[in-house]
Amino acid sequence: MLEAVWFAIDVSNSDVIQNIRQSWDGFVSSGQAWAALFGVAFGYFVAKFTSYG
Repeated sequence: MLEAVWFAIDVSNSDVIQNIRQSWDGFVSSGQAWAALFGVAFGYFVAKFTSYG
């Protein structure tokens, strides 16, 4: 017999825009944004220079 599983979610902070802004600010202030940009550029150049044709 299947049993239903219920999850309780605390929705005390439901301001989605504020959560996204805080996440983005943390992403930028920790240096991860620059690392991601460098990784994309580095990967692009490695793919360009190692592909034939």
